[in-house]
Amino acid sequence: MAKDVVNFAGEPDPIKLLQFLPGVQSGNEGTINLSVRGGSFDQNLYLLDEAPVYNPSHALSFFSVFNVDALQNISFYKSAIPVRYGGRLSSVVDLTMEEGNRKKQTVAGSVGTIASKLSIEGPLSSKSDKWSYMASGRYSYAGQIVNGIYLLGQYVLGDPTANISTIDNKIDFFDFNGKINFRMNDKNHFYLSTYMGRDNFYFNHITNGYALSWGNQTMSFRWNKVHNHKLFSNTTAVYSRYGYKYNILNNTQYFAWEASLSSVNLKQDYDFYLNNKNHLTFGWALDVYAINPGSLRPRAENAPTTVYNLNKQEPVMGQFANTWQVSIGLWCAVCKLRVCQKNH
Repeated sequence: MAKDVVNFAGEPDPIKLLQFLPGVQSGNEGTINLSVRGGSFDQNLYLLDEAPVYNPSHALSFFSVFNVDALQNISFYKSAIPVRYGGRLSSVVDLTMEEGNRKKQTVAGSVGTIASKLSIEGPLSSKSDKWSYMASGRYSYAGQIVNGIYLLGQYVLGDPTANISTIDNKIDFFDFNGKINFRMNDKNHFYLSTYMGRDNFYFNHITNGYALSWGNQTMSFRWNKVHNHKLFSNTTAVYSRYGYKYNILNNTQYFAWEASLSSVNLKQDYDFYLNNKNHLTFGWALDVYAINPGSLRPRAENAPTTVYNLNKQEPVMGQFANTWQVSIGLWCAVCKLRVCQKNH
């Protein structure tokens, strides 16, 4: 269904689908920002195969980083958020990647106005269906399209200002999703998935004098184990990183500003089915964060800027720069009662 809901320039986007739900607004027309029940955009938790994605947007929020061709399922919580997510003020968007076709090799792709995509999936071995893989990539050439429009205005419409607008415009991004699955037996299933994405943005009319670049990287390993017919567990190890760069392009302040946020997460979730009406969930989690608030670097040897790093800080909520913050969470068992109704 997400493939049928298109965003700017006809690009399908799963986040655009969520904006049609009650209590959810986009904030700005055409963007993928989510304002849930009046909350701000940064109050939503985005998870891709249980790895947090800290900035889920491309091209100044006109597109999301989630490629619909690589997704299998989307769960959206805007109230009564399960405690295993750690809590968010507004909502949780939990996305799961495709596991890959275990029977045959398939290839799919598309060429769009703004971006092109290619996806392949299938079994890793023709002799066994225990291994499967999925790989999907997307590349956007929006900058070339913008430059082409201005050139068209210059030569066809005779607009003399169009030539100025096409100087060094660079608007592009890419996404890569990959996943490998190994089904050892009926009781043990292993998943390894990764995501990489990067943006470069310079538009003469918006970012004149500076350029932006940012990107996300995630990796998830999950072990799904069936202990018996009543007890199931998921053990997950996650790495996630977000970084951005701010480049000043003028000759007097030729420097780059960089910052990043990294996290490593380890957790276990258990599901215990007491009977047909009662379901017990419990688990534990360990989160480790490393935050680099900023560093200044010259972009050329003759630039007047000197290297500068922000000093380490220790606010109440954590430690910054090259220090690590460790937090341990243990959630209590929650009993869910399901009422069974019989049709008469």
